[in-house]
Amino acid sequence: MNSKNSSKITVYSKRKDTFLKFLNSILLLVIIIFSVIFFSLRSEDFLTLENIITISISISAIGIVCIGQSLLLISGAFDISVGSIVGFAGVILAKLLEVFGIVDTGRSILMVFVVIIAGSLIGL
Repeated sequence: MNSKNSSKITVYSKRKDTFLKFLNSILLLVIIIFSVIFFSLRSEDFLTLENIITISISISAIGIVCIGQSLLLISGAFDISVGSIVGFAGVILAKLLEVFGIVDTGRSILMVFVVIIAGSLIGL
């Protein structure tokens, strides 16, 4: 293989990599746009303010966990116990609700401390 063909292959490979990176970066946005269009056509209640607020509240919990997981991955650690800790927090919250009937600020803080202790024990 001569150097002229080699340089063409290299240029082609770089163009292909650039195109794939562009495709990956725009694919999520396209999927979100099509999902919004699809669900707004299927239900007239999808694009209401109440539904958008509900979706935002649901996403916020996952977003907080994702931020923590991202910080772990950036620092070089790999921790897959995050999902189990989130599930454990839900169980603790449900138990507090079952025992006390209502979860107020003090019991929510208790749940946070229990989950922090559990996360610390898993991290040992």
